[in-house]
Amino acid sequence: MKREWLHERGIVSPALADPRFAIFFADVAQGLSHPTGCEVHALTSDNEAAAIEITLRFLDRIVMHVIVFNLKYEKVGAGVLLLEKSIAQAFGTDARTYDLLSPADGYKLAWADAAMGVTDWVLPLSAKG
Repeated sequence: MKREWLHERGIVSPALADPRFAIFFADVAQGLSHPTGCEVHALTSDNEAAAIEITLRFLDRIVMHVIVFNLKYEKVGAGVLLLEKSIAQAFGTDARTYDLLSPADGYKLAWADAAMGVTDWVLPLSAKG
């Protein structure tokens, strides 16, 4: 669903294009060998996923790693509804931080009550890298 969303917007994501991304999150979401604090939340409509979110939790911190909405439900704000519910549920527990992670997209800045700068320390060693 995220790949379709990116394609619709003309965005290329090497990380999401790599099949290891899906394999990794399928593994951590199952948490069979090592519990990871991974949670998958979905908003559905008539048994169809309208929006999906993948978060990782450690102690009182929740990080939203992936959130995506089904393009069919774009006009009804399915992603916003899921994010709103997730944040409310997080702070109904012992969570103190709900981190939307970088980059500082407009929707993240609208939801956040604080932001901090980040630095990318990755140095590409080739044109592809």
